[in-house]
Amino acid sequence: MPSQYFIIADGAQSEFRRKLNLRMEGETLFYNQAWYFRAPDLAKLFARTQLSSMTFFLNEDCYGDILIPQTAEGHWLYHVTPMPEGVEADDWPTFRNMLYRSIGEEFEVFEPQGRYFGSQVRLAASFNFGRALLIGDAAHLTSPFGGFGMNMGIGDAVDAGWKIAAILQGWGGPRLLETYTLERRDVCKYIIEGAAHNNKVSGKALVRPYMEEDSERGEKAREEVREFIIREKTQQSRSFGAQFGYRYTSSPIVVGDGTELPPLQYGEYTPSSVAGCRAPHLWLSEGNSIYDHFGPDFCLLKLDPAVDTTALEAAAAEVGIPLKVFLLDSDEARSLYERKLVLIRPDQHVAWRGNAEPDDCRWLVDVVRGAASFH
Repeated sequence: MPSQYFIIADGAQSEFRRKLNLRMEGETLFYNQAWYFRAPDLAKLFARTQLSSMTFFLNEDCYGDILIPQTAEGHWLYHVTPMPEGVEADDWPTFRNMLYRSIGEEFEVFEPQGRYFGSQVRLAASFNFGRALLIGDAAHLTSPFGGFGMNMGIGDAVDAGWKIAAILQGWGGPRLLETYTLERRDVCKYIIEGAAHNNKVSGKALVRPYMEEDSERGEKAREEVREFIIREKTQQSRSFGAQFGYRYTSSPIVVGDGTELPPLQYGEYTPSSVAGCRAPHLWLSEGNSIYDHFGPDFCLLKLDPAVDTTALEAAAAEVGIPLKVFLLDSDEARSLYERKLVLIRPDQHVAWRGNAEPDDCRWLVDVVRGAASFH
């Protein structure tokens, strides 16, 4: 039986995207060099400073380098961004000496393998092409500063996955798949712009004259760098807003109620049950997450047992939407979700909320399944 949908997820150099003559618009911010090597004694040099998952080095040579442990057997990744001027990508002796300077001591290095690559920020104009969908790096490229390449790809797969499943199961409407680009492209653009900022405030941007000098002006320069890092670079590692705070509030399959949204911040996350946002998380007891009760389909979170949901359940059944009703009589949950009824999509984003069933339940289920007009 031939496939009904074609998922293009073959990476940044996507062969299928090229065959469809699809382009990604954007730019290359910097070129970088990474070296993977084995250095069994290197961990000992961190004994007094406590080895971290990522160590950033800055110096007046105006390059920024990062050292990342890879295995317990002494494998490491040394990442330099941007590429220093006048240094060839395959010039391992020069990079090795840069590494020695950053560490402050020489040590044995075995089996170095280099990789030269660009920090890309690119985005396809659309992720939808009939029954073909672009996912992950085939649809967008981001700077690695923030670590969102895989995150965005998984988010794409979840969004496209539940919508294709709905269509194949017979309850997804004819407009449902169109919302894939409408929902995911703006989210990816927001995350990519944040990662690009992270990349641009690296290397030379963090260097100040006299920063290595043991003097009063050296101390002042280091304090200036410290304040700059806290102000501009914290979001690179503390990116909860980009991870959890993105929302689909402008989506045509989300029904809002006019409530003002919390500010969208790359580094900070404010949970909200406003339609389009990720359903706020709550531990019901130790090891018992509210997410565990939503299930793989639509879930109607019912926070007041007295509220009648008969008509809404019937409307969902009429069109075949698999709907789980989860009754949770909890003051904490009512405070967090702010409404007595919350309709949650298969991707755990809120589709609608209210204190009672809507006047037209069939209209609501048609909207959230992509069967209502977008105009």
